[in-house]
Amino acid sequence: VPETLLDNMPDLNTNVRPDPAIIERVEVIKGSSSALYGSSWPGGVVNSITKKPKAKRAAEIALQFGSDNLRRQTIDFTGPINASKTLLYRFVAAYEEADSFREQVNSDRWTLLPALTYILKPGTQVTVTHEHLESRQTADAGLPIFNGDVTVRLPRERFLSLPDRDFEIFKRASRAFLDHRFNPNWSMRAGFVYSSIVADKQLGQLTGNANAVTRVQARRINRQYITTKTHVAQADVLGRFKTGPFSHRTLIGVDARFQDNDLATYFQNITPANVNVDRPTYTYTLAGAQTTNVRNTAKSESYGAFVQDQASLFEEKLQFVVGFRLDALEQETTSLTRPLPSSY
Repeated sequence: VPETLLDNMPDLNTNVRPDPAIIERVEVIKGSSSALYGSSWPGGVVNSITKKPKAKRAAEIALQFGSDNLRRQTIDFTGPINASKTLLYRFVAAYEEADSFREQVNSDRWTLLPALTYILKPGTQVTVTHEHLESRQTADAGLPIFNGDVTVRLPRERFLSLPDRDFEIFKRASRAFLDHRFNPNWSMRAGFVYSSIVADKQLGQLTGNANAVTRVQARRINRQYITTKTHVAQADVLGRFKTGPFSHRTLIGVDARFQDNDLATYFQNITPANVNVDRPTYTYTLAGAQTTNVRNTAKSESYGAFVQDQASLFEEKLQFVVGFRLDALEQETTSLTRPLPSSY
């Protein structure tokens, strides 16, 4: 999976991706330029740009229907708030719900993106956005593997997990950006992001392999609970100038990232402790206490500085790109089941 950015800022959590309703465009940054973002993937990164306020008033309402009872509604409003058009707004909202080709499986998801832009003067503006997302889907462990019989086939829609156990994700992300143009050749940009993500993943877990003779599969409840809080700050300066026959585009910047992560996994037995793969039932009672499997906390902070120069000749027909990035990282992880912190 390539490194992902959101509004040119690192998007450090893989539990959730932004809803497509709030995305204006997607940029694929190929080659060594991606190293500027501290990625371990020097071949490229994917950068999603969220929708920003516009000076021209516009509105859009969309309805979408599809197979498996898919229903999706989106609204998108933008325009000026004051007569001088120095204060602009945008409001995007989306709601989606659907069933699945899998029995008992369904999902729903909604997101909001309010945004404000204040134009202090021509070439200087501040933009503030807030992303609010809630997503839920039935947790599905898929089809089992049978002991000693690879020819067993089950219908692809067969659901053997528990329909009352869901994957739930809650995301809150606030972003602020300052853009300033010093003159036609030099500009700067500063950004700050704070995000909080809670992922509560409960699953009717299939444990071990199914028995091809008795047609039963062992089952219990697994739960993974993750909270992540992230702060990212970044500032850079972009300039154009010439040295002899070379035309230069130079980018110089710094960034800092701070992240707190809390992970806990649990399991709990249920009665009945197995399910018939041909005639599954979903009623059960809890058996015994919930057992903690893993409980870890991790804190990390990193700092980076980067520079890139794109020099061109013959009206940009021949280009040379040179880039450099320096990173410092510190991370401490603690197991609360065995409190032994480790850092590097």
